Amino acid sequence: MEAQEWEKVGIAALLFSLLEKILLSFSRQLLTKQHEVLKNVNESRMRLYEDVDKNLQDIEKSNEKLRSDIKADKEKIKMYERNQNMYSQVIFGVPEKRTHKFQTVRANRATNQS
Repeated sequence: MEAQEWEKVGIAALLFSLLEKILLSFSRQLLTKQHEVLKNVNESRMRLYEDVDKNLQDIEKSNEKLRSDIKADKEKIKMYERNQNMYSQVIFGVPEKRTHKFQTVRANRATNQS
């Protein structure tokens, strides 16, 4: 090979080496940016999961409180129903018993007199 050809090969090798360094540098920058973007996305996703978990815990607490309130309300309703039945018996049941007792006594007298 002649000197000019060696010079061209040297220049080509130098250009190739320079191009390789530029591409490696660009690739590193690109990978660094991609890494930062992925890191930010991952952090955002983790914050979102934490918020969802916190909201879920709040909902579960509210749900448990509602269940407890429902149970207490059902017990109150049963108590009110028992009280209503008791008062109904006191108000309406006693005269019925007296009337029934009176009718029984009357029937016995009528039977005895006959």
